[in-house]
Amino acid sequence: IQLSPSPTMHNTGFKELGLNRFYSICESSSPLKMESVLRSHRFKGASVTIPHKENVLPLMDTLTDAATKIGAVNTVVRQTDGSYLGDNTDWIGIRNLLQSALPKKEGLKGLVVGAGGTAFAASYCIKFLGIDLFIYNRTLEKAKKVADRFGGTAVEDLKSLDHVDVVVGTVPASAGFQLPDTLVSKCKPIVLDAAYRPRNTKLILQASAAGCTTFVGVQMLVEQGLAQLERWTGQTPPREVIEKNVYDYYEKSGPSASK
Repeated sequence: IQLSPSPTMHNTGFKELGLNRFYSICESSSPLKMESVLRSHRFKGASVTIPHKENVLPLMDTLTDAATKIGAVNTVVRQTDGSYLGDNTDWIGIRNLLQSALPKKEGLKGLVVGAGGTAFAASYCIKFLGIDLFIYNRTLEKAKKVADRFGGTAVEDLKSLDHVDVVVGTVPASAGFQLPDTLVSKCKPIVLDAAYRPRNTKLILQASAAGCTTFVGVQMLVEQGLAQLERWTGQTPPREVIEKNVYDYYEKSGPSASK
């Protein structure tokens, strides 16, 4: 996580809002280290990433409805009474992007690719938006567990899907996942890939070439981060300057396009 744009994003927000706060990275696989950070008297809030999105649950005093249903926390808020609130803004990042492009019609079908924590957030979002949910994972049993949790349908073979309006990819870019070409060319779904390095994953490149509306992982990162800032500060974050600084950092800090 050392190349994460999150410090740039949140420290820009704090500065622009005139707040004397500082966001820094704490990287550790130890739940005990995570707990010690949370219990510090200086602690006001945190982003939580893998593998701690589930580990942090027992340390929270209260959970939002979204965090409870998703079963994972990516945002911790130290409330004014000193208690800890666990929230999940991953689904909000997905929702904000998809809502801007969804066609206004009934009976939309959404496909979530993957069965990990981000797939849970994506599935929650798809159902929240009133879209029929389908789950695909290379291990069918894992797909079934996600589908059962969120009231969706597990798909064993993507070629069996006759139509799809929205696709959210949640597997690592290194998996090289792509949709069947016929599904992309026929349906031209809205495609969001949560993997944010490289910027253009194989799925994004495939969808873009077919003329689909696409959203890349760094866009989702910004959207969910803006929601975090709002929860920590109670103020509306300055979107324009945050986006500029995050995208500048992102382009300079690592490979952002597929070769």
